[in-house]
Amino acid sequence: MKNATSTTSRSTGRDVLGTSALRPDGVAKTQGNFAFSSDFQAENMLWGATLRSPHPHARIVSIDPTEAWKIPGVEAIIFADDVPGKATYGLIASDQPVFARDVVRYMG
Repeated sequence: MKNATSTTSRSTGRDVLGTSALRPDGVAKTQGNFAFSSDFQAENMLWGATLRSPHPHARIVSIDPTEAWKIPGVEAIIFADDVPGKATYGLIASDQPVFARDVVRYMG
């Protein structure tokens, strides 16, 4: 691994090909010092679950939460339109949607 490029530097893309990107959380994770979301607990804390697409590419026509509301303990069901703002994330560029909207382009 030669000269890993910092994720904060801007490049043309050609100088990072064939190199490993530095992860801002990499050292903490490998040393066992990183706190994952499942490491936190609070009184009256809610737990979440995500419904993932069974299809690698599909249009979202509708989502019916009726059966989910019947599960004991369900307090909220959140859809893409419920997330305020840009609602994207990403390690280098914030270009990945938090929730699929209109189309899914991956499976699982």
